[in-house]
Amino acid sequence: MLNAETAFYDYMNKHPDTPVRIVASTDATTSSQIPVPKGNERLVAAINEALEEMRASGALSELSEQYFGTDITTE
Repeated sequence: MLNAETAFYDYMNKHPDTPVRIVASTDATTSSQIPVPKGNERLVAAINEALEEMRASGALSELSEQYFGTDITTE
């Protein structure tokens, strides 16, 4: 099965005894997007600033661990 890393870790976090594992991966990364109305650069800047603050404080890593069981924010 092919799956995004975040979907896999979310599943494994909810079903830790499931006998599945990652057997191969690619160098390509997946990404998440936040829809923003076209031309709303102020909102984009605010979102980016909030994400950077969360990354710097460690909150982004903590959320990743909480919801995915691993820190996927460093990639």
